[in-house]
Amino acid sequence: MRRSLLKLPQDVRTSAMDIQVYTEGMGEADFLENQIVRRAVEREFEIIGEALRRMSAKFPDVAA
Repeated sequence: MRRSLLKLPQDVRTSAMDIQVYTEGMGEADFLENQIVRRAVEREFEIIGEALRRMSAKFPDVAA
């Protein structure tokens, strides 16, 4: 198995865990008021989307 196939799901997992850490203990109002956290979460979702796009393009059988 190629390294990139193993790395892409790990990128998704790491970003998801980071989102949990960034937003721990926050309610919706707290989240909406904190621009730094919102931008950090947005960036993590960009990383997740890019990793899933690459996985789908390079390894369609695995992504399915």
